[in-house]
Amino acid sequence: SLFQVAESVGDLAGRLKVPDVPKHDSCSALIKILPNNSDIFVSHADWSNFRTMLKVIKRYSMPLKRTPMAGSTLIPGADTIFSSYPGTLHSVDDFYMTRPGNMTIIETTISNNNDDLTHNIIPISVPEWMRVVIANRLSDSGQDWVNNFFLFNDGTYNNEWMIVDFKQFTPGQSPRKG
Repeated sequence: SLFQVAESVGDLAGRLKVPDVPKHDSCSALIKILPNNSDIFVSHADWSNFRTMLKVIKRYSMPLKRTPMAGSTLIPGADTIFSSYPGTLHSVDDFYMTRPGNMTIIETTISNNNDDLTHNIIPISVPEWMRVVIANRLSDSGQDWVNNFFLFNDGTYNNEWMIVDFKQFTPGQSPRKG
């Protein structure tokens, strides 16, 4: 449904030469490590028009295993909590928390204002929102997330994604790489 791909419409309209389709940038993000590495804050702001005021928090709890074998562990994103809207299957705001992977995934929108780049949009691909859901489900680290998200990129709704892997942070210590 159009609900699911609304964020990509502006880029697709440019590719298809549809006039006067507005692009909607709507996210800002901040990650802050407190003095002495005492804590880490992750903040995400979504600003848009009045029609987006009906926000909901969704929780998808799907205790899927990595393999069907006995003793197999849960996938990293078996439990995902995110801000969203009625009728959508994903966040739209792009704010996700995963468990047991213990990651927070956020983005801030980077619009494509160069219509010459629309020729890079790939028609046979996977839409951004589906790649996000898949990456959130299957990834156990920031690098895993990038690798999973990158596959079958359609070239629309490009953003700066930030993944905070809380497994790499211990209060009072410098964050570990990874």
